[in-house]
This record gives sequence, C-alpha cells and structure tokens, in this order.
Amino acid sequence: MLGGYIGVDIFFVISGYLISLQIMTALESQSFSLIDFYAKRIRRILPALVVVICTCLAFAWFFLFPTDFVLLGKHSAAGILNISNLVLWSESGYFDTSSTHKPFLHFWSLGIEEQFYLVWPLLLILFFKFKKHRLACLITLTVASFILNVIATQTDRTLAFYMPVTRFWELSSGGILAYYVVQGASNHHNGLASKNPFGHKAIPVLGFLLIALATALLDHHSAFPGFWALLPVVGACMMIAPTAKAASALRFLRSKPALFIGRISFSLYLWHWPILLLSQSADLKSRPAKFIALACCFVLAWLTYRFIEQPFRAIKVTRDNAKKFIWTGAIVTLVIALAGGLIATRTIKRSWDETLISKAYEVPFIGCGVFADLGREFNPSLFERCDKIQFPSNATVMMLGDSHSQALYQGLKPYLDAQEINLIAYPVLECTPLSLNDKRPRCVDYNKWIQNQIQTIKPDLVILFAHHLFRAKDPYYGESINYPEYLWKAAAKLKSDGVKNVWIIGDIPNWQESLPHAMNFNFLRHDKSVPERTFVYVVRESLEMDSILRAEDNHRGVEYISLKDALCNDKGCLTNIGTDFPNDLIVMDYGHLTKNGATYISEQVLGEKILSLVKGRNR
Repeated sequence: MLGGYIGVDIFFVISGYLISLQIMTALESQSFSLIDFYAKRIRRILPALVVVICTCLAFAWFFLFPTDFVLLGKHSAAGILNISNLVLWSESGYFDTSSTHKPFLHFWSLGIEEQFYLVWPLLLILFFKFKKHRLACLITLTVASFILNVIATQTDRTLAFYMPVTRFWELSSGGILAYYVVQGASNHHNGLASKNPFGHKAIPVLGFLLIALATALLDHHSAFPGFWALLPVVGACMMIAPTAKAASALRFLRSKPALFIGRISFSLYLWHWPILLLSQSADLKSRPAKFIALACCFVLAWLTYRFIEQPFRAIKVTRDNAKKFIWTGAIVTLVIALAGGLIATRTIKRSWDETLISKAYEVPFIGCGVFADLGREFNPSLFERCDKIQFPSNATVMMLGDSHSQALYQGLKPYLDAQEINLIAYPVLECTPLSLNDKRPRCVDYNKWIQNQIQTIKPDLVILFAHHLFRAKDPYYGESINYPEYLWKAAAKLKSDGVKNVWIIGDIPNWQESLPHAMNFNFLRHDKSVPERTFVYVVRESLEMDSILRAEDNHRGVEYISLKDALCNDKGCLTNIGTDFPNDLIVMDYGHLTKNGATYISEQVLGEKILSLVKGRNR
C-alpha cells in the first residue's frame, strides 16, 4: 500500500476519541481526577514499553554494532521519556542515519500522543468551565493546529511531521467527536433531541472510502501531512462515529480476527519494527526469515498483552495508589533513560567494541552545501565560504554537484590551496546538476544562479561530481532524456558557452548499507581482518554506472575521470586509507568520502591532472 503510513493518523483519531470520551464523561459528572488520569496513562503505557525497550537493549548488547548500539541507547532514552519525535526531528536531514538502523523509529507517534495527553486534560478542564463555549474552544484549537500543520508542510515538511503542535488537531478531532457523544448522552438524559451530526448509517462507509482513497493516492512524495491528512482523519472520524445501526459493509471490523488484533494492537505496535530490524542485524534476511520475524511479532504481542498488559490493567487505580503509580513510573522512566544515556555517551562499553569499527563519521563541515528540497528558502549566501577568490591572478577551479562533491571538497580544497589554485564549490544537495527542468523549484533557482556565476567568474575548469546512480533514479528528475545523456550534454554546453575545461567525475563505488557496516558484518565480527580491497557488499549498479557514463563519452573537449578505475581492480574496491585502521575508511557511509578518502582522491587521482591543466595560469 502506497499510503499505508496513514495508519498513524487513524490511530491518533481513535486515541483522541476514546481518551477524550473518558475525560469528558468524568468532567460532566464532576468526578475527574488529574492524578488518576496520569496514573492510568502510566499503567496503560509504561509496563509494555519497558519490556520492549529492555528486551531490545539486551538483544542489542550481543548483536548490534557499536554505532548502532550507541544510537539505540539514545533512542531508548528518548522513547521512555516520550520525546522520540523531537529527537528524530533533530536528527533529520540529508545525512540522517537510515531508518533501517533505528529500531525505535516508530516511537515518534507515541511521543506525540503522550505529549498531547500531558496538556489535553488541563485544556478540557479549562474549556468545561465555559459551558456555552466548549465546542467553540475545541474547534478553535483544532483549526489552529491544522493551519500550523498546513503552513509547516509547505515550509518544512519534517517539522510538520514530527512536531506535536502540527499533529494535535488529529487527536483533538477525535476529541470533538467525543464531545458530540457526551453531549448527545446528556441531551438524551435530559429529554432533549440529540445533536449528533454523525447519525446516518452510511457515514462509516463514507469514512472507509475516504481512508481507502488516501491509501491509493498517497505515497512518500505527497505533501504530507498538510491537506492530505484530512482524508484519513475525517475518514476515521466518520468510521468510529456512533450510528443508530452499524453499516453492514463494515461488519468485518467486529469479526473475531479484527477484535483480536485490536486487543493486542498496542503491543503489536511496540514490537513490530524492532523485531523486523533486529532480525536483520542477526543476519536473518531471507524471505522465510522475514515471515518468521512477522510471526514472532504477533506471538510477542500476544504474550505481552496476556502477561504484562492485562495484569497491570487489572490493578484498579484508586486515590490510595494513584500517586504510587506516578512515583514508580517516574523512577522506572529515569532508570531506563539513564541507562540509555550512558550507552549513547559510550560510558557503558562492550569489550568487543574495540575490535570493530566504532567510529561515527561526522558530516564534513569544511565545505558548503545547500538543501534545495521542497519548502526550503532560496539562499545563495550559504555558498559564501566557498565562493572566494584567494589568489586573484591564478587559475580557478569550480566544482558542481551534490553532497558527494561537498565531501570531496574537504580534501580538494587544502590540496589546491597549497598550490595557490582557487577552488569554488556550489554543491546543491538533492538536485540534478545544472538542470532547469528539475521538478523541485528551488533546484531550478539554484541552478540558474550557478549558471550565471559560471558566466561571471569564467573558471578555468568546471568539475561535475554527483551521486550519478541516484540521480538516474531520482523521481524529481525532470529532463526529457536519460540522466547520463543529459549530463554529457550539460557538460558540452558549458564547453560551448566558453568554459575552457570541463570534467565529469564518475560515481564513487557504493557499498550496501555502509562501508563500516559491511566490514563489521562480513569480516571483523567473524575475527577476520578487513581486506584492503573487496567486492563484498559493493553495489554493482554503481560500477555499472561507470560503463554507462563512459558510453556517452562522445563530446569533444569534455573529459571523463573514472573513480572505478582509480579505486577498484580485479581484487575489489579500496576500503581504507591511512594507518589508523579500522577508523580510516575511504567513505563514511555508502559513498560519501571521509576526509582521508577525499584527500586520497585529490592527491592520487585529480591533483596532478589539475596542475598540468592550469599550470600556465599560475605565476
């Protein structure tokens, strides 16, 4: 299902409805207790959450690699503190760790839910003091959150996805529905006609169709949440709205399998993502293994429901024990958060970590790079650090591309500075180099600006270096011809427009998952030394892209430089540079050069060629 992720939005509505129904009913009868409410939330959420986090940490102690173990410690602390959404937002970006290395990624929604319930009872207590304006207050709050969601989706989609204020409207929509139910019951009790607008039996069917429509239309490129989130949210409200007679088309929701899944749904939610990811860490990646992992999710969910959730929920929250629930929950939360923090800061270490690649490479900050994805502001001033002519009378090299050229800059800049050759770099992350047909408007803005800079500066050499394999598959690629053909034509046009020399640098050999992971997984954890060269875990498509780019080499005056030829031979592709192994790898992830790797490429592959090309310009 393309839009399967809308399940979270449906869950938000259902949760908002059920919890709001309990709070409002208690407020109407003047029996609501804030302490009891928080104690019940702890009783409902914490026991199963603690079991899942502790089990995953125990598994990770033996099976996860150092960097993944450290990351899990950080996310364990965030998960138990219900701030996963905020932590994930802070980590988001072009160089963010893949979701396949975040077993607690799904806790972002639990974080939003618990942040909502931290303030929602207080707001309802306030709203219920104004009997004539309760509904107006609820609607105003919901509409305000929805407007913020729409604005944020257009300007910063990641913020809109993870921030509580841009998601509260989904939970409070369920709260509005609960209000109508409570008021309807009150009116009926008082002999008044019900004002419930959801009374027709066709309403749930229409809601189901809205959800089905969202599932069919949405994919990961959709501007979500934004206006699109109305489909699952309104659909969920309509499906759970009480009617005089249930629609026959939705009777399957009351079947025994559906009710069983509903009962274990919270535990299933907690277990499914960690089991699927951690099983891969144990090298269980075959199709039968994935089915076994999926079955384990259901088994563990049922066991957790039966032996953890049910026993705790059977303990009645009273005035005498409510504070004990809160204090116990606070202590358990702090203990697990502290343990996660100690793992995240590497205070707690495993003896075998020293035998594995444990360095977490940092994103290179020596260069410049701008993000041009949807919602970003056009701001070429971000290039200022990399846009300076230091040696006015000497040759100038200009490098264009994406994050791969940004990584190369950290080695090429010091090398050319030593030779008193100017280097200007304009890496635009996410975009097709120089394309004016890219489907992202900001990419077009930056590429137009860069083309003007080329005409103004008139560099002696323009280097085009990008992740060509990805660019060829980029869904936002807007050219009418295939990417390799476009790249060569774009380079030839630079030449015809007066640029003296134009180079295309081929793809860096890519590694599955990441080079550190590949070396840990296939060699170091088996007590084998890492080979200087290997084809194990090399992405063959990245090597094939070299041949595809070469095939387009029919434009005179444009030179192609193969990194495959420089880094790979019949024994494999180069894995590490320098003497400080195992930390001196050539790339920090699947293909972004480390500082050592960038220095190696600059000195051994590009340096002499650049010097021989521009030596006539230098004094």
